[in-house]
Amino acid sequence: MKPFSLKRVEKSDLLLIHRLNEGCVPHVNSIPVDDFKWYLNVLEHFYKVVDDDGLLAGTVVMMKPDLDYESVNYHWFVERYTQFLYIDRIMVSAAYRGQGVASFMYERLQEIAREAGHLSLCCEVNVKPKNIASLALHEKIGFRSVGTQLTENGTKEVTLLMKQVS
Repeated sequence: MKPFSLKRVEKSDLLLIHRLNEGCVPHVNSIPVDDFKWYLNVLEHFYKVVDDDGLLAGTVVMMKPDLDYESVNYHWFVERYTQFLYIDRIMVSAAYRGQGVASFMYERLQEIAREAGHLSLCCEVNVKPKNIASLALHEKIGFRSVGTQLTENGTKEVTLLMKQVS
């Protein structure tokens, strides 16, 4: 396994990250590349994971609870909690799955959240359609369900997860 590093996304990464996103559907929603441009311009926490050769292994988008962002899952957490970072999407390239990329990302994200004074990390994982691998990873690293909700006119159901980091 190659060592990984977490770096801020740059404009030159956006098309590759968009392709990665589209390859991870339905576990993440399909979004236009312009959304990634917005992330780059607005978000403090938009990261890529690269291997020691600089190749993209994954990416993560995190948000503080003070944004004008249209997401029913994000707003579910905003209405109930403060001092958290919301993981909007986390993706691992197919070539790197099973190599510890997601575990590496979550270790670093917990450090980032603690350093910034946030109490927890929050996210959601699909239970309809079921994302078995993601559910197992989140349970293994200590995330706990704090709720569920139906989205997309009932065609999707998510479990809303939280992990205390401080």
